[in-house]
Amino acid sequence: MGFCFDVETLGTESDAVILSAAIVHFNPTDKPTYQELLDNTLFVKFDVKDQIQRLKRTSDKSTLEWWSKQPNYIKSVSFVPKSDDLTAEQGLSKIKDTVKLINDFQY
Repeated sequence: MGFCFDVETLGTESDAVILSAAIVHFNPTDKPTYQELLDNTLFVKFDVKDQIQRLKRTSDKSTLEWWSKQPNYIKSVSFVPKSDDLTAEQGLSKIKDTVKLINDFQY
């Protein structure tokens, strides 16, 4: 069993704003279907404004330009703010709890 993580940010430095994170749990030997992968994915959308104002996280111009060229659907998923975006602490806690739950369930 394993996990695959994907993180979207507003920069390449370690202090960059985190837009979203996804984690999928799967066993590659099972050859899961696309739908099974989706069903086993946790997606967390982070509050960008909070990260900039409270945590002083950064963005860079080239990454913002890259985001501006992405399809509208992709931007709507990770880039566009939503009312239920989580603070960094809430989002990371949710990811940590999910990984722990899966690990505890396996053993």
